[in-house]
Amino acid sequence: MTTNTFLSVGLSFDVIYWVALAAGFMIYSRVYHNKFFKAKSVSVAPVALVGAEPKPVPLPAAVATPPRRLPCSDPLAAELRSLLNKVCPDGFSSLSDRILGIIREAGAADASVVSLVFNSAIGAPAYLKLYAKLLSSLADEFAEVRHTVATVGHGLIGRHHEHQQNLTVICRFMGCLAALQVVKESEMQAILEELLSSVSDVKCVEAAVCAVVTMGTNGAALPLMDEAFGRLEIVKESVPLRLRFLIEDAVELRLSNFSKQHRVLNVKPAGLRPEYT
Repeated sequence: MTTNTFLSVGLSFDVIYWVALAAGFMIYSRVYHNKFFKAKSVSVAPVALVGAEPKPVPLPAAVATPPRRLPCSDPLAAELRSLLNKVCPDGFSSLSDRILGIIREAGAADASVVSLVFNSAIGAPAYLKLYAKLLSSLADEFAEVRHTVATVGHGLIGRHHEHQQNLTVICRFMGCLAALQVVKESEMQAILEELLSSVSDVKCVEAAVCAVVTMGTNGAALPLMDEAFGRLEIVKESVPLRLRFLIEDAVELRLSNFSKQHRVLNVKPAGLRPEYT
């Protein structure tokens, strides 16, 4: 064989060798590629044909962002608590807007927010109407507030059952909320029935009378007032003398359209006729 023949044969073997090597590498890469992506559960989309209409890729469903809560350590909760402690008639409108802005930033008015308002109101009983107005504005924006207010208020009444002053303030605050229709009539009636369920419990009966007087003073709905005073008339004969006079005072206040300037002239024994504040 000539030299050219040997060269052509050697060149042919080189070409075959490199072609085979390339084919083997492609097969190995393909097998390794499939194994790797199957192990990671990743599906490879087929290559679209030239001229074919591309299929729309389905987008993932939108995930709703959960509302932010306000734990005690949250900076927003600290700022909200600070503003609630500053509630007073002067500048109430601007302060209320700032408080509502913080609650909007949190995204929800949950039980922690309502509890902060209740605790601030208990500490400042002179401004119960302002705190009730604040919760009323909050209820207009967040539908769940009305139910949460009744739940938190009912829980605080049970918690402060042995603390006469706090119990009375909470019931007066619930009366303000009922007058603004933040608390439903049925929920307020349930609270009054529970307070008056034991006529021997002086603290609860007195707190119920204060709640009723507060509702009347703030213009509560007539059906609610009829139900409340009807219940007081039932328990009046079964309570101690001091509470009987207290209920009679409430009835007389109602007859005078809850005008504090109207005072009854009938003289009662000294120390048995408490004054409303």
